[in-house]
Amino acid sequence: MLDISSVFVILSNMNRFGDYLKAIRKEKGYTLRRAEELSGISNAYLSQLENGKIKNPSLSVIHKLSKAYETPYSTLMKFAGFPSQDNLIDDQSFDSQVGPVTEEEAKELIDYLHFIRSRRNK
Repeated sequence: MLDISSVFVILSNMNRFGDYLKAIRKEKGYTLRRAEELSGISNAYLSQLENGKIKNPSLSVIHKLSKAYETPYSTLMKFAGFPSQDNLIDDQSFDSQVGPVTEEEAKELIDYLHFIRSRRNK
C-alpha cells in the first residue's frame, strides 16, 4: 500500500496534459504524423508535449489541438493547467445586461470589482 507521500510524488510527476493528449490521439487511431497533418503542429512538438518536455503550450496550440482532436477547448485548457472559465461572464452576456459603457464607467466598474474581490479575500 502506498503512503500519502508516495502518492504525492506520483501525482506531481504526472504529465496530465501530455498523457491526456496521447490518450486522445491513440483513441482516434492517429499517428503523430497524422496529428501533425490535422493540427498544423509539428510531430516533434507534439511528441514533446506528450512526453512532458514542453509544459506550457500556447493558447493557439491548445486551440489547434482541440480542433484536430475534436475535443472541447475548455477540457484541454483544464488539463494544461489553465483556470476554469465556467464561472466567468463572457463579454456578450455582460454587454447585454448593462449595455455599452464609457471608458470612465469601465474604470469605475473595474475599481468596484477590485473592491468586491478584496472583501471576499478577508
